Amino acid sequence: MPPELKARIHAAAEANNRSMNAEIVARLEVSFDEATLRDSEQFAQEAVYRALDMLREAGALDMDKMGSVLKRGRRNALSNDKG
Repeated sequence: MPPELKARIHAAAEANNRSMNAEIVARLEVSFDEATLRDSEQFAQEAVYRALDMLREAGALDMDKMGSVLKRGRRNALSNDKG
């Protein structure tokens, strides 16, 4: 392990009241959780785009109406965040 990396892990371990091994394990677990979340989000986004494409191709989507619905949904989400 490069000395600079070891020093950073040591400092982080001390700051988090952990052994170096526990710090390394905690950071690895977080990295895998984040990778899983990114994969899940990407899969969901691609599924939504595929579904929208299918609806649009079938003539079931009016892009102007969809844009206004999305804007309205965004405004509602933003107002809920403030509340």
